[in-house]
This record gives sequence, C-alpha cells and structure tokens, in this order.
Amino acid sequence: MTFANEFVSEDDIKKYGLDELLSEFNSFGWKHGRPAGFRHTWTIDRCRNAYLVHVQQQQIAGPSGRHEPGAEHIFALFVDGVRWLIRVDKTGTSSSIRESPFFIKYNLLEISRAEGAAHGRPAVLSMLKQALTTYGFLSAWKQVENTIVQFSSWEIPGSGSRPV
Repeated sequence: MTFANEFVSEDDIKKYGLDELLSEFNSFGWKHGRPAGFRHTWTIDRCRNAYLVHVQQQQIAGPSGRHEPGAEHIFALFVDGVRWLIRVDKTGTSSSIRESPFFIKYNLLEISRAEGAAHGRPAVLSMLKQALTTYGFLSAWKQVENTIVQFSSWEIPGSGSRPV
C-alpha cells in the first residue's frame, strides 16, 4: 500500500492524540480546544504504520503589517509510533492552481533526530518524500490535477540536523 490523503476519524484523532499534537504547535488557536469547524487530515500509509500531519505554517508580516502565511511549514511524520519533526520551505510553487503542470518545490530546512528509532534518517527521508508527494497541494482538502512535487537540498550539511 502507499500513502493516501484522508480526513481523520474521531476515533483515530483520540487514538493518535492529534488534537494534542496540533495544540502543541498552535497554542493560541487551540487554547480552548479544537477550533469550531476544524477537520483533521493526514497522509497515511497503514501498511508501513506511517502518517504525516501538517502541524504549522510560518506567519510573516505582510505589507500591511498583518500576519500572512509564509513559505515555511512544519510537518510531523510518525513511523512506527516515533515522531520525526520536519521543517521545510515550500518554494517555487506555481502562482496559480490553473497552471498545468502545477509545481510544488520543497527545500528541507531541518529534521529532528528521533533517538532509538527503528528506521534511520535515509529511510525516513525517502518516506517523507513519498508522503509529501501524496500530500500534494493540500492533502485531503484540495488537490490540483497534474501536480509535480520536487525536492531540493535534502541533505543538511554538517554532522546532522538539530531538533525543530
């Protein structure tokens, strides 16, 4: 089986602690619990016991001084119950969803070290690329036909990455 985008069932939200996960990264928006109307999505591969959750998007000051979505994103990839945190810069994205092909380009900024993980970093990076390719434009919320996902700078120089 491969990765698939899904809306998460209420049972799985509780089983995997997804409300707590998103609250950890979005404390202001989640201070009173799950926001009204919010639906969890994930990109999951049940055969490999792995799933990817988008946990945060960087906010930057726009021209008006108000916060606007930035290019930096944080994902949590769980493999056999071990959490890997990944920070990527979503660069080179097509300017319109009408473009065909539609391009999404990810630049890896950081990946956490999961001590004692059964899978090594190269295997996790490979799984992450597969999950992000399936995640596509916006996971279960919206996909764009003829999307090409590209990856650049997927090796961080030096002795390794630091935790997110």
